[in-house]
Amino acid sequence: MKRLSLLPLVAFVFAACEQTTDPDRAAELSTNATTNSAAAQCNGNMGVRAYFVPGLGPQDITGLRYKFHVADNNQAGLGLKILFGFIPLYTPGAERTYSLESNLYTLGLIYDHPICTTWPLLGTRVGSEASLRLAIPDYAGLGKTGMKTFAPSVFPLQNYLIDGLPIPKTDAISQLNLNQTTTEVMITRGGLVSDKMGWKCAGPLDADTYRQWDASATVGSTPYNVSFASPASNARFISSGAPIIFRTEFYLYPGLFKVYLWDFQLMRESTESWEPLTQWIVDDQCGDASAYGVRLANFEGQSVMEISNDGPGSFLQVGTIFALSMHVNIDIKPGSDLNPINPRGKGVIPVAILTTDSFDAKTVDPESITFGPDGAAKAHPQGHLEDVDGDGDLDLLLHFRTQGTGIQRGDTEASLWGETFDGAPIEGTDSIATLKN
Repeated sequence: MKRLSLLPLVAFVFAACEQTTDPDRAAELSTNATTNSAAAQCNGNMGVRAYFVPGLGPQDITGLRYKFHVADNNQAGLGLKILFGFIPLYTPGAERTYSLESNLYTLGLIYDHPICTTWPLLGTRVGSEASLRLAIPDYAGLGKTGMKTFAPSVFPLQNYLIDGLPIPKTDAISQLNLNQTTTEVMITRGGLVSDKMGWKCAGPLDADTYRQWDASATVGSTPYNVSFASPASNARFISSGAPIIFRTEFYLYPGLFKVYLWDFQLMRESTESWEPLTQWIVDDQCGDASAYGVRLANFEGQSVMEISNDGPGSFLQVGTIFALSMHVNIDIKPGSDLNPINPRGKGVIPVAILTTDSFDAKTVDPESITFGPDGAAKAHPQGHLEDVDGDGDLDLLLHFRTQGTGIQRGDTEASLWGETFDGAPIEGTDSIATLKN
């Protein structure tokens, strides 16, 4: 049977949002419609998604994780901007799909757990405080979705109908202000649901077999957990074609909202290990493409995907396929804390690419690695696999001729670039101390 795509459903929801009965959204639309009719018509929408060559994406994705940082949130009053994150679920051969969501709002919403209501959402709205909303919509309208929170004071549940339409949804909305905060979101597949109680606002899950999916939001160093339930016959894997889709709303309106995203990784059932998710494509853009969109940026020394309305500026055009490098941990001159380097030295500089819980240094292609401002290639024919940091894992140790690196007196850090054997771009940076002679 033909499997339905999530994208028409997403488009339907966005079209419905333009005729919203939410007082905050209605005020946002009304205020800006008088000064920017184009903005009112297209609602500040654009989309970017993870990309695989059609037909070549992994068919058995069971986990997805990434990090984000809310860099700027200058939304005026109770106005609203949204960065939606859709994670579509499917089962091979099944006609129906389901979806999980990881959404960022410029608006906070404070309420007690739980709330069973219709529309609009209940609670006290807090302007210019970013909130993360982990959610499960029921686009199928069959009542076969559920959600639990294990942090009801920080991620309480609220049930409602999307924009007052007959589309049920449950959100767990963070009660924390996420402005200037780094958060890791992780979605992983669980087992089959054995206890059907506690998943719905009223009554148990109905007579069907359900798959559990678990989500965590680690804010700073503190994890908060929720779980979702969807029909097992339709939710075995995360979509192979587009494991995650980001879409904006209201981004043409006043007030800066800038979010950095990076360190995307996926897990497959066949490997049970995390691997980089680096390829992306800009799907569509409505309105002024110089005012908002997606572009590559740098945050704390690593390449990130910026989604913002920090325009006018150079955002990526529709159809652009781009790579987001994965940040890896490196250790320049292992065993030294200061990493002293004499730029005029005629020797070599040892640099280790470290294996961590999220990256295996054995996957790195040594032939692709360059180091330093001038991009020095490795000095020795082979890289060396050894446990550099004493943690029991094999790291990759490479050497680079000092005078080929381009490191100059006064430099305080040096970077490494390259690829894995699968072609995924990587980069890493470590501090150095240059010597006078």
